[in-house]
Amino acid sequence: MLRRVAWPSLTGQELKRLRLQLGLTQKALAMRLGIQRNTVTRWEMGRHPINPVIAIAIGAVLAAERQKRKGGR
Repeated sequence: MLRRVAWPSLTGQELKRLRLQLGLTQKALAMRLGIQRNTVTRWEMGRHPINPVIAIAIGAVLAAERQKRKGGR
């Protein structure tokens, strides 16, 4: 079960945990966000903070992926 996250304060560790729970690769997440895979790597490793606006977009992508895996649209 995915725990609630305050998206604007999303950390790299939380992103990695959520991504792995959904079975997404860094490349798959990056493609859905329209960014490069190494950006996801930098976030997850704590090299760069996740911009709050991007964190909201990440939340939307992960929510859509979760819904898709539950058999939704």
